[in-house]
Amino acid sequence: MSAVSEKEPVGVADPAQAPEGQAPTPLAEPATTAPAPATDTPPNDDTTNKLAPQQQQEQPLTADSVPTDAKREADLQSAERDKETVEEFQYLLEKSQHLFSGLSDLPEIGSKYWQPHFQRTFEVYTKLWKFQNQHRLLLENPVHYGLKRWEVGEIASKIGQLYYRYYLRTSETNYLHEAFVFYDAIRERNYFRGELSMKNSALMIKKLRYYARFIVVCLQMNSTGMMLQLLEEVKSLVEVYATVFNPVDKMEWALVVKEMALFMQAVCGPVPVDDAGVTLPASYRLVPRRGRVEKEPKFRLQEALVVGNRPTQIKFSELTLDMYYVLQMLERESSVNPMGAAPSEGAVSAEPSATGISESVR
Repeated sequence: MSAVSEKEPVGVADPAQAPEGQAPTPLAEPATTAPAPATDTPPNDDTTNKLAPQQQQEQPLTADSVPTDAKREADLQSAERDKETVEEFQYLLEKSQHLFSGLSDLPEIGSKYWQPHFQRTFEVYTKLWKFQNQHRLLLENPVHYGLKRWEVGEIASKIGQLYYRYYLRTSETNYLHEAFVFYDAIRERNYFRGELSMKNSALMIKKLRYYARFIVVCLQMNSTGMMLQLLEEVKSLVEVYATVFNPVDKMEWALVVKEMALFMQAVCGPVPVDDAGVTLPASYRLVPRRGRVEKEPKFRLQEALVVGNRPTQIKFSELTLDMYYVLQMLERESSVNPMGAAPSEGAVSAEPSATGISESVR
């Protein structure tokens, strides 16, 4: 929505009114001679054409051609509302970035210390995502803000990271599913497109980091097919990144791709088989889950520190192979979603998700 610009009243010249300081042109005297006899000759076209502009000029003013005070006031109010919308978006964006940067400073244990900060961060990102979704057309207008598509993708990526970090601290699988929903939506809707046409190396790095985080989530969900697709895509992106931009960190990204491939190979194989060679299903999750008992147990595991038991082993990012297995053994299910229970309008993802803002990813 763009503010309607004010228009000055348009004056229309009156041919019967002479300019100030100049005598009006005298009218022609009426003819005293007898009128000529009527003939079948048609009137002169030039005379008709000369009279047409004069007749157009003599058209009266209409209400639509002159802006009224009410219309001018409505335009000013509309412009003020647009300005307030942009300011509210900027405030939510800055606040969300500030809270997100503080997540890395939180202690690893002690939920009473880190959980309130996570809750505030969830609340702000909920407001931010719904707000930009509601006012997308206005924010994308260059006159008002000029919101880029990759900026929307960056907000969605931050929400995916927020869900995954909360999963690591709680071992609740619904947050892992929510992270998958946001990462999958970013890829499906291609939020980070245009890095080559804009010659934007920073945008390419954002895209590569997003792929790395998405692969970690797919590892935790044992989504082998998606992992292999993402690995091929990130290999191609790293090659393009090294060829087009020739960055100083191209060898580091090549090492990241190698770590991805080795970790996937270790997780996906070897596959256990029985005596007949039939593949046996292998899962490190504690399934099947037992139903709730009538009497709650006296002791409940609330926190666990997961560390690697060997200095050198296969790892990807900060996730080692043994940490990967232990994390899956500690998983549990929960129906609580910190992003709120009220679904928003928009495209609903087909992936499993708790009722939250992931239902409005579009």
